[in-house]
Amino acid sequence: MATEKQKKIAFVHDAYPAGGAERITSDIASWLGERGYKLYMFVVNLERDKLTDSDNKVFEFIDLPSTDY
Repeated sequence: MATEKQKKIAFVHDAYPAGGAERITSDIASWLGERGYKLYMFVVNLERDKLTDSDNKVFEFIDLPSTDY
């Protein structure tokens, strides 16, 4: 019996959690997570101490290096 591959989606934010756009991302991610998607969040300025239990449940967080141009 063939198994279906888990679908994956990545989100990218400069800062998380920060404001309205990040809240919308979290809401969308919760909905997608309930439907079996694997979700990744790539973030430059991740404030781990401000993450909710829901954030940690839904996302796999990946810290990106900060660069100054």
